Amino acid sequence: AYAFGTPPSDAEAIKVRHGCALGSIVGKDESVEVPSVGGRPPRSLQRQTLAEVIEPRYTELLNLVNEEILQLQEKLRQQGVKHHLAAGIVLTGGAA
Repeated sequence: AYAFGTPPSDAEAIKVRHGCALGSIVGKDESVEVPSVGGRPPRSLQRQTLAEVIEPRYTELLNLVNEEILQLQEKLRQQGVKHHLAAGIVLTGGAA
């Protein structure tokens, strides 16, 4: 919302419908109509530009998650508990 001067509810809808966390897989010619605030007309926004805002946020978020996992593994190792996540991790919700 802040990056593009769009109402928060519209920004969330745009992120969910058109956002991508990997800018490298978005076509450079793809665009989406973005509503404006204050009665101004909507404008066109390249999906690549949208991805350039989204990607660093998710990179930061996943780095924080990784740090938490590593800290938990270290605590478990110190307690003598098996700490390998053999089946992996499933992330759900809150990041649409």
